[in-house]
Amino acid sequence: MNHSNDEEQQPTVLQVAKEKVKKASSKQAKKLMKKVAKRVAKAAVKAVAGAMKAIIGFLVGLLGPYLLALGAILLGIIFLFILTTVILSDDDELGEDAELIREYAIAAADTTVDPNRAEQQKFKVPFQLIIASVQFYYAEHNDIDIEKAIYDIAEGLKPIFHYETKKGLTETITTSCTNGSCSTSESNDSFDVEVLVGVDAWDHIMIGTPEKVVGDWVTSSDTSSTDEAGNTTTTTTKTRVTTWVVNDEDATEDYTRFENGLFAKPFKMGVEDLKLIEVFYQSTGGRVNYAAWKNGTLTGEYEYSNFGGGDFDVDVTPGSNVPAEFMKYYLGAQQKFGVPWYYLAAFHWVETRFSTAKPMISSVGAEGHMQFMRCTWHGWSYPGCNRVGHAEMPATDLYNPAIVKRYGGYGIDADGNGKASPWDIADAIYTTAYHQSKNGFSSNPDGAIRSYNHSDSYVALINKKAKEFKDAATVNSNGTGEMPPLNVKNGFIRPTAGKISSPFSPRWGTFHYGVDLANDVNTPVLAVADGVITVARGGCPAIGYVGSTCGGGWGNYIWLKVTAGGVQYETVYGHLNKISVIQGQQVKQGDIIGLMGTSGSSTGYHLHFEIHKGSRQKNKNVLNPVDYVPI
Repeated sequence: MNHSNDEEQQPTVLQVAKEKVKKASSKQAKKLMKKVAKRVAKAAVKAVAGAMKAIIGFLVGLLGPYLLALGAILLGIIFLFILTTVILSDDDELGEDAELIREYAIAAADTTVDPNRAEQQKFKVPFQLIIASVQFYYAEHNDIDIEKAIYDIAEGLKPIFHYETKKGLTETITTSCTNGSCSTSESNDSFDVEVLVGVDAWDHIMIGTPEKVVGDWVTSSDTSSTDEAGNTTTTTTKTRVTTWVVNDEDATEDYTRFENGLFAKPFKMGVEDLKLIEVFYQSTGGRVNYAAWKNGTLTGEYEYSNFGGGDFDVDVTPGSNVPAEFMKYYLGAQQKFGVPWYYLAAFHWVETRFSTAKPMISSVGAEGHMQFMRCTWHGWSYPGCNRVGHAEMPATDLYNPAIVKRYGGYGIDADGNGKASPWDIADAIYTTAYHQSKNGFSSNPDGAIRSYNHSDSYVALINKKAKEFKDAATVNSNGTGEMPPLNVKNGFIRPTAGKISSPFSPRWGTFHYGVDLANDVNTPVLAVADGVITVARGGCPAIGYVGSTCGGGWGNYIWLKVTAGGVQYETVYGHLNKISVIQGQQVKQGDIIGLMGTSGSSTGYHLHFEIHKGSRQKNKNVLNPVDYVPI
């Protein structure tokens, strides 16, 4: 993170630290220490360790030579950090109140965006920021309803979305020919498209540029009939859709919404409150540069944070066998639904040869870039759907997201243009990923693939093409990009680049059964040897906290069973930001299987790495990684 280290800021931060610690220490102690008296020593050990990594590093750079004279202030800040940790913790022994506060914050964060609008998700207010903010509000108003305060803060910080309504158009040309005599009719149906053109988020302003997109003419039906007189009539219908999308977004880091939300009633916070909130929020790994923005020293362009999804954490350069133009859709769908991009590319190639097959409608009625039956797309409970999967639909129902939702279909409006259409490339690819995820791809890839076509030969072809596309691609990280040295020891390579931040040894009153390697977020994590993924568990928030039990404390993690030097081992990779493999997947030594993070019970970006002889049986067969792996 970039922080302003100008000397004129130091007295301001010191002054607010003194004031806040004085107020918060007395008031918070009265309210919270009664509930956690039996747990405070244990919590303090964990939280101080977190504070040492997250807060002291920040203050050392900020305060420099003043630090020795400010021990009391530092201890007070660490004390406040402990209390924040108690609120964040989901440890059962801390009681239901702490768990409820966290649940309130997560639920409140969800209300800051519309769950049915994919384009809003990356602007969601982080729940960690809500907790950091309510902590200081509660310190000065300890008679408040904490649940109401959490939702009030979420409401105050929620983004303001600006939409423009554009007119889309569906053009239809129908040609009927009887005995060589043809007639043509044309019709135009307009529809409204809501385009997101601006967002006032808590930490930035986004301005989008709408762009009109004119689709290709597509033959949607081709029928023939013969009357009693023997006259044959052939009818051909083709359609073209014109819609609007936002392809370019300009984002500027700006904390006006942050200020307005917390300066207003009932909070009435000031600049110094927000500066100290910045310190504690960044200790959880959050991205905020409020102090620098306020002091006019902010530099650099805004980048979406991991809290909101943001840009892809893995950049893939495909081989010449996959058109690069489709990669943004494959990777976006992979990130959202967990189906590897190369499998989505394989479906795309098998179904329509990367959208080059004309027309993209099969003899049984499957349509669009990824060849969906109309009833699969809209839902099999739609009136008129039958076992062949096709139903006639009025224009108001066709590709209507509300209809898809009502009848339980798979169709997705991925680009937020108001239509969920198999003829839209983004919608089609995202829907394939959603279909596969709902049919169990993560646990049984072959079974999920078979559900798409019900053929063993189809499954084999998809697997073959997926491997071909994967092997031909180059994978890079959008993080540091730093790769570990590829020296080999006992058949292993190093799992990631970074320094040892915690060894295989006793720690904090227990034993640490692995090695922690610390580096920047999204540092690539590699397979230490050839093997198979036995467990790949995601779903934990990108930013963890001391005491989190998500993923058993490991956060997002992987188990990889390997053979090295003729001996079988099972390795564990914990606290990942992203996982790029699935259970049952074969990997090669040096493959990127994930990206470094701080999920689960974690105080900073690092990889927790374990090695077990044979199979992992808790800690029965655990080994010291430094004795086997070149760390």
